[in-house]
Amino acid sequence: MEWWLWIFFGLALLALELFLPTGFFVFLIGIGAVATGLVVFIGLGGPAWLHWILFVLFSSALLMYVRSYMMGRTDSGEKDADRGPQGQTVTLTTDVEPRGVGSGELRGASWSLRNDGAESLKVGQRCVVTRVEGIMLVVGGSPSSENNQ
Repeated sequence: MEWWLWIFFGLALLALELFLPTGFFVFLIGIGAVATGLVVFIGLGGPAWLHWILFVLFSSALLMYVRSYMMGRTDSGEKDADRGPQGQTVTLTTDVEPRGVGSGELRGASWSLRNDGAESLKVGQRCVVTRVEGIMLVVGGSPSSENNQ
């Protein structure tokens, strides 16, 4: 394949990354194609079959060694957002018996919640959300001793 086709192909993949959430896969494969085009341009490419081997090697190396670095740089703030309300404190708006269902307020919104703990929970108590099941918050363990009435 001609060197300019490799570069065109690589630039097309780089542009495609802007529109598809591929996690840098298409971007790094595009860089591999551009690198192959540059090697062919300077005359080190050899026969066409070697171009494809270079392309696979460049792209594979970039995916193995560069992608994890790039994902680590961009995911730093999203890891906490993925947890949602888990680990945050909800203020109870109803009394909730053990294994019972009630409601609470978290970040200004009313939520349904279930008490997974062994103690009864009272209105105004603050509890930590242990997990989320569908649209219901699950609180458990010992509630915070603070009342927030």
